Amino acid sequence: MAVAAAQELDELCYLSAQSMTSLKVADHFHVVKLLGEGSYGKVMLAVHRKRGSPMALKFFPRESTSLASFLREYNLSLSYCTHPSLTRALGIFFSTPDYYVFAQQAGLYGDLYSVIVSEVSLSHCRKEMSS
Repeated sequence: MAVAAAQELDELCYLSAQSMTSLKVADHFHVVKLLGEGSYGKVMLAVHRKRGSPMALKFFPRESTSLASFLREYNLSLSYCTHPSLTRALGIFFSTPDYYVFAQQAGLYGDLYSVIVSEVSLSHCRKEMSS
């Protein structure tokens, strides 16, 4: 089963590599703000210029990310992260001179940490985890 899943993922990566385009972010998206940044890259809140749809754009630096790694991340997010509680990838992916980029649903209600702090409290979570 694991071999079949790996082969399917490889096929998805191969097919998506053939249809990847190069875009100028500013031509298609209005970038609103930085949502997060780390060693993997950065995530920006953006609005699609034609549709007005908010989304999170995940930027992976081409300097430190191989095309194969990017396509695996994109296809895993698109095809296998289908749980209703997970942020879904959208069918939007492209490259710029400096980044590989794909779009996900924007978490407009904050991140998991803000929900834990405001709704449950971190100390409550620690207590539950340790018992």
